[in-house]
Amino acid sequence: MAQCSQVCSCAPWCYLPWCCLAFSFLLRGSVGGSLPSGAGSVGLGDMATHVCPFWRHTGNMSTPQYLVYPRQYVAYYLPPSEAPILDGNLNDVAWQQVPFTEPFVDIANHVKPRFETRAKIRWTDDALYVAAQLEEPDVWANVTKHDDVIFHDNDFEVFVDISGSNAYYKETEVNALGVTWDLSLNKPYGDGGGENSSRTLGAHGFDMANMVPPLMARARVRGPINDPAVRNGGWSVELRLPFVGLKLNNTVQNYTPRPGDFWRINFSRVEWHVMNRGGRYVKDPAYPHEDNWVWSRQGEVQMHLPERWGILQLAAGTVNATSVAMLPSWNERAVAMTIYYAQHAVLAKFGRFTNSVKLLAEYAPPRTLDGSCTGAVSVSLVDGAADFCARVPSLDGTREACVRGDRRLSVVSNNEGVCNCFSYDRNMQSNPHVK
Repeated sequence: MAQCSQVCSCAPWCYLPWCCLAFSFLLRGSVGGSLPSGAGSVGLGDMATHVCPFWRHTGNMSTPQYLVYPRQYVAYYLPPSEAPILDGNLNDVAWQQVPFTEPFVDIANHVKPRFETRAKIRWTDDALYVAAQLEEPDVWANVTKHDDVIFHDNDFEVFVDISGSNAYYKETEVNALGVTWDLSLNKPYGDGGGENSSRTLGAHGFDMANMVPPLMARARVRGPINDPAVRNGGWSVELRLPFVGLKLNNTVQNYTPRPGDFWRINFSRVEWHVMNRGGRYVKDPAYPHEDNWVWSRQGEVQMHLPERWGILQLAAGTVNATSVAMLPSWNERAVAMTIYYAQHAVLAKFGRFTNSVKLLAEYAPPRTLDGSCTGAVSVSLVDGAADFCARVPSLDGTREACVRGDRRLSVVSNNEGVCNCFSYDRNMQSNPHVK
């Protein structure tokens, strides 16, 4: 325990044995692994200083994924004239200037993916640009129509929540043919949300392919496609996601991205086991379920948990010169989501929500609701306990997060007034300028 004593002398909050052990794992780089600084990972100093010390993954200790600070990437601005040419090649100067993300991991556990996947991100005045490189010996794709269900093929997926509100987020999928499916969700499926796309609503549905600039995707395969006789070198893809679509309904209407903003983002790769049957790729019946590999781990096989996505930090100026900054409202967001999960545990047991923080603490991880890392939380009931609004102030009183029963989350600064869970207008949800 000599190492623990040394650690805890530098971290006086670490007075519990398990916490001391946890922090020693953190110093050894076992918490989340050591990440390349160029990939936009949060450094040890940021973690130790700002993230609530009791919310960590360590060795055999399990912390809920929604409390684990996710992976983070710094995306650098590009003048429109320097935007990459979308052809599936990643040899543009715009891509060569910036690092890849860390290799993707399994969505739910620590099993190493069979093939490597990495991504890069840039942004211009009107669009987010994403590039991905996918290692793959068997490249195949069958879906050829825009807004069909792409994940029946192997695919690459992008999830973006500009406002960090868990609402009106956007999902875009692309296969090795460059065919896309994009949709908007008013809330996660598990909270009663539904798909808004041209697949479900026809011409009235959400479709970034019809916006200006339009959604665009181009894939490039290193070898033949749909030919089991020839082993492949993999494929790469470039996407342009228009801001006008990404921000639709989930930010203030006049929101313009700017350096210093934080978004929530994650990437997913769906990978099926296949076999050669008569010179064609078919799914291997011995593996009825697909593999799901993601940039930032979700903790379960479910992408529609936006509070667990990674963090995108917008930057401008000299590429790779911006320091990675932790999302300032992380602790308040984490406690708000702790209340959300605790409330639904209470609802499952008692048939109603509660305004008792003491009761909620019984269904929450240790010390998350005791005021160690945020101000005192408050909970009010709505519609006879059919819903709730939980408010979580920061320790310094500069901002407040609030969450309600359908996972809708908002953060307001102290000069904007009190955070009100039910004051949202459909087209004015949350402002990314509020950190």
